[in-house]
Amino acid sequence: MATTKITTPGLFDFSDLNTALQLPSGNTASRPSAPSDGEWRFNTEEKYVEYYDSGTTAWYQIDTEAIEVEVEYLVVAGGGSSGTSSGRTGGGGAGGLLTNYGSTKISLLAAASINFQVGTGGANPGSFNQPGNNGQNSYFNASSAGSSDITATGGGAGGGGTSTLDSNGRIGGSGGGAGYYGGTTGAAGTPGQGNSGGNGGTAYAGGGGGGAGGAGANAPSSSNGGAGGIGSVVNILSYTNVGSGGAQVQVGEVSGTDVYYAGGGGGGFTGSGGAGGLGGGGTGANLVGAESGDANSGGGGGGQGNNTGATDGVGGSGVIILRYPSSFVCNVSAGEATNSPFTEGTDKVTVITGTGTGTVTFS
Repeated sequence: MATTKITTPGLFDFSDLNTALQLPSGNTASRPSAPSDGEWRFNTEEKYVEYYDSGTTAWYQIDTEAIEVEVEYLVVAGGGSSGTSSGRTGGGGAGGLLTNYGSTKISLLAAASINFQVGTGGANPGSFNQPGNNGQNSYFNASSAGSSDITATGGGAGGGGTSTLDSNGRIGGSGGGAGYYGGTTGAAGTPGQGNSGGNGGTAYAGGGGGGAGGAGANAPSSSNGGAGGIGSVVNILSYTNVGSGGAQVQVGEVSGTDVYYAGGGGGGFTGSGGAGGLGGGGTGANLVGAESGDANSGGGGGGQGNNTGATDGVGGSGVIILRYPSSFVCNVSAGEATNSPFTEGTDKVTVITGTGTGTVTFS
């Protein structure tokens, strides 16, 4: 259809009219597929006039563009798993942890669509004499709403196998602990997200995986596997709303009145496995029974003992938690936890535990 450019303002004067100007209209699905900055229309589904902003690649209700919501966040990636070995394996590193709780809040444009992912924990390697697997990243891509993207790195795998290369821990959000194979070392964590894993011992003992609040312990030479690194306290959701009760949600690990996230997995040993780090880290095993990292905590998996068929010690899945004024509604396309959102004082707290991707909008 041809278009006409009006260059004389007087030809576009509606001041004598007392009726209305008819805008293009349609539902949300019928929005232009390749809109240009400043296009506007009436949305028959939402019942408002909207326009397109190419800077955020989003449509906005005309009278709500300037509305922003102040948000605190916790983004935790999936924890790493332990390896398998005829010796003893290192604990998985915790998933990377990023938060602004208790600090400067981020300002997000209301109605902008924000993509997110909650990372899965690292899987068991599935065969004998193999290192573990790193956890999956979690992200909250707030750049679409005028802030910055937030990406937490998956936890590093614990070492396993029968070579120094395989028995070294893997780099991650927090580093994986090393397995036993002479001179093996724990891996580094990601700065600002986690800590390093512990070294393997000289007497068939694995090092602990790193945690968000502290490094994994080196394996003692003749006693236990190294303990997993402690997680970090983030009370963005009150401990009173955390647990297995009917009105609660299972995230992190409660100690007293604090909630810890992203604890490292303990190293495996023939005698006693290393303790898991507070914050969902799995305890290491002597032969069988290594604990997996807690779901929705980003905990690292516990190191396995001398057992060829072990399938435990997997990493715990991550979590995303958002805190914002109760005057807003947080719309989550997939993965929101049962009982979420929670009301705490003048704020609401939305908890996303389902692994995978989705979108968040505020209204």
